[in-house]
Amino acid sequence: MRGNPLRHLLVVLVVTLAPGYMVVSAQTETWVPANPTFIVPNQLSVSHCNGRATVTASWLFTSGGYRVVLPPVVSRRGQTISLDSRVEEWTGVRTLAIVPAQKNFDIGTLEPGTYTLDFQSWGSTLKQIQFTIFETLAAGISIDERCFFVSQHYRDFCRVIQTAMASHSGPTISRTVEWMPRVSR
Repeated sequence: MRGNPLRHLLVVLVVTLAPGYMVVSAQTETWVPANPTFIVPNQLSVSHCNGRATVTASWLFTSGGYRVVLPPVVSRRGQTISLDSRVEEWTGVRTLAIVPAQKNFDIGTLEPGTYTLDFQSWGSTLKQIQFTIFETLAAGISIDERCFFVSQHYRDFCRVIQTAMASHSGPTISRTVEWMPRVSR
C-alpha cells in the first residue's frame, strides 16, 4: 500500500458516505395527494339555500399533516354529482394529534329532485350519499339572508364548543358541557 494514508482515508469516506448523501438530498418535504384510506370524512351533508347547494364535509385527521386547500373539482352526470375534494398530505414531520377539519364546497344550482353525491379525493371515491332538493316555498315572513344567518350561528357555536373542549383538561365531553353557563327558563 503505497501513497498517502490520508488520501486512502478520504477515498474510503467518499465511497461510503456519497451514496447516503445522494439519498438524503433527494428527499424533500412537500404536499402530495393523501392516501384515500386515511381521509374518509366522518360527516358529510348537503344543504340548499337561496338556490345554491353546498356540501359540508367534516374530518378527524390523525395528524396535522393533512390539508384541503385546492379548489374542488365538481362534475355532474345525470343525477350524480361528483365532488373531488383533493385532500393533501405532508411528507415531512407532522404533529401527532387528532385534528378536526371542516370545509364547505359549493356545488351550484340544482333543480328539485333526488341526487347522489360521489365524494372523492384525487379520483378515489371516499363516500356516497343520497340527498333530495325540495322545491323552495315562499316564506310568509322574509328574513334577510337567512341562510347566511343560520350557517354563521352554527359556525360560531362550533367555534365555542371547540374552544371549550381545547381548554378543558378532563377526559370526557360531558364534563365540558357541565361548566358551560346554563340558560335559565
